[in-house]
This record gives sequence, C-alpha cells and structure tokens, in this order.
Amino acid sequence: MATAIAAASRALPLPPAFPAAPAIRAGWALFDPLVLTGEVDADTAAACATSDGHDVRVSLRLADPPAASYVLMRPDAELYRYNAPSVVAADGGLLLIHAMSSQEHNFVVYEAHPVSPLLRLLPHGHDLGFTGIVVSFGNLMCFVDYHRGILLCDVFAASPELRFLPLPEIEVWDDAHDYCNGRGLPEAYRTADVSQGVMKFVDVSDGLFGRRRSPFGVCITMWTLRTAPELGCWEKDAVLRLDDLWSFHEFRRSPMPRWVPQLPAVCKHDPDVVQFALLDPEFTPDNAWVTMVDMRQMELQGYAPYKN
Repeated sequence: MATAIAAASRALPLPPAFPAAPAIRAGWALFDPLVLTGEVDADTAAACATSDGHDVRVSLRLADPPAASYVLMRPDAELYRYNAPSVVAADGGLLLIHAMSSQEHNFVVYEAHPVSPLLRLLPHGHDLGFTGIVVSFGNLMCFVDYHRGILLCDVFAASPELRFLPLPEIEVWDDAHDYCNGRGLPEAYRTADVSQGVMKFVDVSDGLFGRRRSPFGVCITMWTLRTAPELGCWEKDAVLRLDDLWSFHEFRRSPMPRWVPQLPAVCKHDPDVVQFALLDPEFTPDNAWVTMVDMRQMELQGYAPYKN
C-alpha cells in the first residue's frame, strides 16, 4: 500500500471500469511502495547504472490522490527475485527507490522534472540492521520500532546521544503472541510520521491483539508528539470508532466495503488527514480501496479503487 508522498506534476484518470470517486486535485501524489517492472513512460523516464554496472530506467505513473501512483522500472538485467524493488521515501520531487541486483542493495534517487528527470545511484553502504521506518523530525533522526517505540538521536550534535520514546498506549509484543493470527504485524495498523513539522502517531485497534479489549470495538486513534515544555509528551488528538466511520454519509453512499482500515499513512500536506487501505480479508486482489479521513473534522475526504 501507498506510504510515500511526493509532488506530482500531472494526473491520469481512474480506469473507467471503476465507480467514480471524489477527486482531490493537489500538487502531490500517494505512491504505492511496490515498484512495477516492465515498460516505462518515455515522458518521465530517467536512467542510471546499478552497482554491478547494469542499466536501469525509471519513470512515473501518476494519479490524483487518494488513488495510488506508481514507479515503473525497467532493468536490463534480472533483479534479485526474492526482494522486489520498492519506494522507500519521498520528499518534494525526490523519490528514494530500493532494488537488489546480484544480491546487492541499490538505492537510487529519482528527481522529478517536467523536461529532464534525473536518476542517480547512491554510494553503497554496509548493512548494519533495519527498523520499521526512519523519519527526520527537526534536528532529530527517529528510528521507529512499531513493536515498542522511537529511538531519537540528534546526529548533528557535538556528542550525539540516544533517547528512547515509547509509543503511547500500545502493548509490547512478546513470544506469547501468535504473529500469524490475531492482529498481524504492527506495521499494518500503525504509523509514525512527520507532516508540516508535526510528529503524528496513528494506531488502528482491531480488538484482536493483546490482553486489553476496547469496550467500543475497533478504533482509530491519532496522537501528536508535543515538544514544549519538553520533548516526549504524546497528546491524544482524536479517536474515531469504526462504526462511526461506516456511518458517515459519504461512506454509506460509496461502494466501499466495511472492513478494518489498514496501512495508515499521514498526509504530508495536512497532518490531520490519514490515508488507509481497505483490503479484502480473503485476499481478493481486485477488491481493494484507498480512503482519506480527516481525523479532526471527522469526515471522509475521498476514496478510490486500489489496483496492485
């Protein structure tokens, strides 16, 4: 599902086979992390060499949010089959893309431009480990572990120090939990990200994980990390019951199914707006949706079919 946000220069219409959905026209796009391999669009294509000397071309397939946009990639050699290329991050007109060739990690940066887009390979580093997501917040680098919390570090300080910040009102995973049943991996129901200089944490509680049971059933909760008088205080912004989401007039008149929202992503242009995926519990690929919810105003802003 889409988690990366970047500037968009043009838009493509939704496929005519899908029902019409409210359009949100803005100078940004919601990218699916999955990179599609095959033919690329010549108008937005850029090329560079991988770490083992093979050529790779990248282009964009853009759509108006909340519909998903995609990165297209055409390598001239077979990529590592067990690790599909993916969009890692986005900032303005820049996209960070990961791909493996000859079992080596390649990180390339795509720079969008209406005339001459660029693609360049970043220097190859050593693999020291990984975390759920890494975001920048002011002068801090934030290493997020959705099982527990955030490790903060001012990497520009004369003597950098690490600080741990627990995520609010979550239970810590342990060996007693079944990762295949129940709630599933926390990345599917949690996100921590920065929008407009504000750190947000969103948690979807489906009532199947841990010992506590919400008397109100499934809820979407949004938090803001306060920085004054000191960093480290989470403030609860909004709680949206799933029953209330389903009762929205826009939701009731839409063709969307009543499924638990997954893969939350905070909008980069409005920290109160969150995108979600509605995915078929039976894993039917042709029945999925992307929706946008304003958590402060408690309203559905838009929706679109999700094709992957």
